[in-house]
Amino acid sequence: MNLKYNFSMDRYIDINLVKTRYWQEGNKGFPIILLHGLGSYMESLFMLFKTLSSSHKVYAFDQIGFGKTEKPEGSYTYSFFSVFLRSFMKALEIKKASLVGWSMGGGVALQFAVDNPEMVDRLILIDSGGLGRQFTITLRILTIPIVGELLSNVSRKNCGKKFRYMVYNPNIVQKNWIDLECTMANIPGVQKTILKALRSGATVFGGKKKILTPILPKLESIKARTLIIWGKNDRVIPLKYAYTAKEKIPNSKLYILDNCGHAPLLEYPEKVNQKIMNFLD
Repeated sequence: MNLKYNFSMDRYIDINLVKTRYWQEGNKGFPIILLHGLGSYMESLFMLFKTLSSSHKVYAFDQIGFGKTEKPEGSYTYSFFSVFLRSFMKALEIKKASLVGWSMGGGVALQFAVDNPEMVDRLILIDSGGLGRQFTITLRILTIPIVGELLSNVSRKNCGKKFRYMVYNPNIVQKNWIDLECTMANIPGVQKTILKALRSGATVFGGKKKILTPILPKLESIKARTLIIWGKNDRVIPLKYAYTAKEKIPNSKLYILDNCGHAPLLEYPEKVNQKIMNFLD
């Protein structure tokens, strides 16, 4: 799968004085907003964006602090990202939308659905954060002062390791993925944001309870129809949290992919895209 795209798609808008890069395409159906994960960027959602925009009005944006969006001071918690998402929707006059959140983006979508239920139509969670304290030790180690700074240095070798760790079959990792990752990871301020977001939400022992408290007790209050997609072999966020979401969110469906890691959108794009299309339609 090629993650390259036409750079003419890039648009910019000031959200609370933060210059924000976003995409907007399609003019049919109900609005959909795509939310990328920690240390990621819109390009990771490109194939889904193009598929959905053929029959829906779709938006994606580099979340505050990531990609080519500006990187101001802030808490970088789920609540922080949720407030920014609300401001993004208001700026673009989106009154209500379906949210698709991958990894950290799923945690943001959950927080937003709890905070602003009237603004969410449907919810799609892909290997989502925000559902429990456990996640890979590889990321938890980065919360340690100095150690995190030393280990998060950007190199082509580390960019390749990131993708090979996320997926089930490392042989699917393509050169253009690594090229793009190296480019985006070298944007000034990105690594600082990653560490700040991790340290705001976790310690070396796992996710902080105070970050999850605004979400977990309120999962049963989510009214939006919800689709949960998870890689059975996810090494980043445990599969058990897929079942947590299915059990707690009332009107939800669960789809698990065999031989799949933390990145279903990259590992099985056709299957995932079709499942989301069917759910939305």
